[in-house]
Amino acid sequence: MAESTADPSPDLIVGIDFGTTGASVGWALPTQGVDGVHYLEEWIGPKGDLIKQSKVPTIVAWVDEEPCALGFEVLNPDVWERAVSKDASDPDAEVRKLQKAILDVEDTASAKFERIKENIEVRKLYKAGLEDPDCEDYKRHEEGIVFFLENLRHYIKEALTKEVDWTAAEVMYVFSYPNTWDEDTQNRFASLIQRAGYTLFQSQQSFLSLDEASAAMVHFLADSGQKSSPKNVKTTVKEGDLVLVADIGGGTSDVTICQVKYDGGNTSKARIVIDSSGKHAGGTYIDKEAKRILGPQLEKDVKSNKSIARDNDPEEVIKEKVDIALLFLEYRSDYLKHKHAYGSKREKLGKRIFPLDFSFSGWDGKSHQSELQVHKKDLFDNAFKLEAVKVAAQFAEIGQRLKEEQAKEVEDPRLKLSHCILAGGLGSSDYMENYLRENSKAFSTHGELNFIHTNKRDLAVCKGLVQEQLLKEQNRAFWTCKAGAAYGVVMDDKKEDMRVLVEEGTVYSVPEEKSFKLRLSFDDRGKLASKVTLVTNREKRPSSSWRKLGKRTGELNHWKGRSRQVIDLSSTLKLALEKSKFKAKPGKSMKVEMMLNLMHGALAFKVNGQPFGLVRERWYASETTRDPGSSLIPEWVEGSKFAGSIASVAIAIAAGLLKLIEVLSKEDGGPSPA
Repeated sequence: MAESTADPSPDLIVGIDFGTTGASVGWALPTQGVDGVHYLEEWIGPKGDLIKQSKVPTIVAWVDEEPCALGFEVLNPDVWERAVSKDASDPDAEVRKLQKAILDVEDTASAKFERIKENIEVRKLYKAGLEDPDCEDYKRHEEGIVFFLENLRHYIKEALTKEVDWTAAEVMYVFSYPNTWDEDTQNRFASLIQRAGYTLFQSQQSFLSLDEASAAMVHFLADSGQKSSPKNVKTTVKEGDLVLVADIGGGTSDVTICQVKYDGGNTSKARIVIDSSGKHAGGTYIDKEAKRILGPQLEKDVKSNKSIARDNDPEEVIKEKVDIALLFLEYRSDYLKHKHAYGSKREKLGKRIFPLDFSFSGWDGKSHQSELQVHKKDLFDNAFKLEAVKVAAQFAEIGQRLKEEQAKEVEDPRLKLSHCILAGGLGSSDYMENYLRENSKAFSTHGELNFIHTNKRDLAVCKGLVQEQLLKEQNRAFWTCKAGAAYGVVMDDKKEDMRVLVEEGTVYSVPEEKSFKLRLSFDDRGKLASKVTLVTNREKRPSSSWRKLGKRTGELNHWKGRSRQVIDLSSTLKLALEKSKFKAKPGKSMKVEMMLNLMHGALAFKVNGQPFGLVRERWYASETTRDPGSSLIPEWVEGSKFAGSIASVAIAIAAGLLKLIEVLSKEDGGPSPA
């Protein structure tokens, strides 16, 4: 019996949603069903004990230019008051000299800052910070993300120590990404994940698995409450229905349109109809507006309290005190409960004014309280409406793209957009849902949208990441995608001999592997001499009747000639062949087994079972279904399994663009991070 070449299953699957305000972690053993995904719900709190929260804040604190705390630990006064000098009797004592108490915490969710000295820095790891590598403090932002992710990896190991044997466990980590990130930003984030010590599992070719809206769609259909029966009254989603899925979080809003397909099993399939769209919108902007409104009120209150401020205190000192007091407003329970409830029936029946208490250190060395009476409508209404308007405009834009695509479709023009699934922190808001519902006629093709609720919408992404991998373990493809273009391989620039691998307009299951053979030439030293390029053509391919007639000239030949180069595969293909221990015959041509893996948002390649890279390309997006803000130049990601064998590789990208890929991984056989 032939030995199986299939990859073994991982011992543990971990999905990480790295959000603007917080990170959530889903996990499952591969033997568990898709409705058995767990999530980390305990984190180290400000006082060092475990607290129940679905997410950990994506914040990092630096002391004396060194990152030293993250998440809820940043709110821990011990971070700032630990050892003030090196103790020779304690080799683990802090070398840094920390300045005295700057933080006063009363409970696990209410941080009350007093003063931050010059050697203290606190940074929120906004995802947008990765989008501009030329900004002044980009390196500091990178440093914070690596520190956060590295410590998160250690915490995951500690939290799940009883689930697997970590001394030998093979763990698969998958991450989501927002659609505000172009391919370059996605690759930068993937490199930071690797720097933080995460490793790819077996032939896994990318840490970045799904965009946030797509992950939420997987969770909706894979969740136990959304089984595939068309008669499911809980969802009211029927075979062929179009569903708008939106993950609206702290800083980004991801939206896509999918068609539901039932396969007769326990879960459904989804076909991407309109490519995901990403915009900067979310709860973070509501928090910023709240701080802007509260700032002047708090400054006035501080100035009037002569125990906190004296008449000769400079304005900048007063403002600094107030800024520090408001720094972590978005993590305070007394603020969050009113923010999360805003727009709900319960909130409308409650009091219109609520108190917010702040603590300040006075010039007399004592702690003094300041209380603001906050009117909820004044604090939240404009900010909520502004974010809701942004998201509604995003919905209208993607709805228009759907109408344009349907105008071209003659096979089934009856499909109507009639359902909406909201996920994410702000996606859980009653205000957001009510606003979108009231304005849904602007983007729905079927009157008012039917809004469907899922359990714990803020965890939909991290759970969906894991659920997709569990479906793959069961050899069940979740996605079906209609190719928006044709893709093929060309040898030595002979486009007339193009090997077509993906047909424009054909619907494929994802992931789907397509095996093919290429006859490659080798020089007298046994090195690859052929040039191999991936090409694409977004024009419709001539009908099959031309091929049956064997006309190598005419329409088909002209169509092939108009194909444009996507990527030159030659350099990394050569390395992959060497790594796979392929025995080439010097000066001869030989057939080589190749494999194309159609992935969600990427085309991945293997040779003789050896991964050698992937192209980040939304191959299923046509000119109308593609997000107009997305990059039109695909990005090549080198296969990590052999990247350590060279220092750098020059890859030819579309339009002659050359990109130098620096290889930072260590040689094979060296120590690898756990």
